[in-house]
Amino acid sequence: GTIPTKVYDTPMSSITLSDLSEGVQYFHLQFKNNEGWGKVAHFKLAVDSEKPTSFTIGLNPGSDLSNPVVTLLFTVDEKASKVKRYLVQLDGKDPYEFIDEQGSSTHQLPKLEPGYHTVVVEAFDEANNSIIGTYSFEISAFDKPRFTEYPKEINEQVIPVIKGITRPNAKVVVTLTQMGIGASTAYAEKIQEVRSDESGEFIFIPDGKLVIGVYELTAVATDEYGAQSATSDPIRIAVQQPGYIKIGSLIVSFLSVLIPLLALTALLCIGIWYFVLRFKRLRKSVTKETKEAAAILVSEFDKLRKELESQKFTLENSRKTKKLTKAEADLFASLSAALSLSEKRVEKEIDDVEDLVE
Repeated sequence: GTIPTKVYDTPMSSITLSDLSEGVQYFHLQFKNNEGWGKVAHFKLAVDSEKPTSFTIGLNPGSDLSNPVVTLLFTVDEKASKVKRYLVQLDGKDPYEFIDEQGSSTHQLPKLEPGYHTVVVEAFDEANNSIIGTYSFEISAFDKPRFTEYPKEINEQVIPVIKGITRPNAKVVVTLTQMGIGASTAYAEKIQEVRSDESGEFIFIPDGKLVIGVYELTAVATDEYGAQSATSDPIRIAVQQPGYIKIGSLIVSFLSVLIPLLALTALLCIGIWYFVLRFKRLRKSVTKETKEAAAILVSEFDKLRKELESQKFTLENSRKTKKLTKAEADLFASLSAALSLSEKRVEKEIDDVEDLVE
């Protein structure tokens, strides 16, 4: 309703307003022509250059952390403008936008699994200034289901009936897993869903016969409000053959081990016998060869000594004095000693070969 008082005699088409203060203000404008002043025009100016001063996140009053659907309460301290837009990131996933059209400052999160959760929220005011807040909480799981009646051993012709207890009118997901390396791919893991009655009892019956093996069962319950339980303690059931078939299988299994073992033993005995024969032949052959080598050794060294004596005698007869010089005599003596030493060494090696063979 303000009437402008500052007059600009020179017509203008724009004006710059500087140093405006935070908050809501109004710009007023009135034109004058030859016929006088016209009506006053009013324009709202909202100035907000500061982000909100504080932002806290908490649970909406009345919230129950055993319920997987959680409602958060946002409290933002912002004086200049309203906060209606939020970016919400839950457990590190991609953020999504939430617009608070009702102005309730509350937001209901998607259904959550039991455990710890963290939410990061960025709040934006109308001038797009923002502030970030974080909040962590834990969704508690109710008591895990419990199997009350189940067989520990059955034969493969029987389909077991298994009973358990949990919250009334709850959905129970039972996981049946075959244990061991040889688990059949058809039965490695099966998941079936049953429901508990008003007293909380549930009954699980596999949808077909189970092959031979050991099976582990676990269960997880979800009540009518969406709350989820912890996983039950596992139970195990052994599926075996009927008694008379089992005995026959044991005999077959025993023979399947015994026969190969006997065959391997016989093969080992034949191998040892063949090795002994070969060794005896080798020892006989080596003994014969070493004796022949020893005889040849003695003969050849005798020839070398005789040849050495012959050369010595020839050299002595070539001299007028019929005597060798001292150097020549020493040479013949050295050669004779070397022959004797070599003969002994070779004889020792031949003796070592004979000892090794024996």
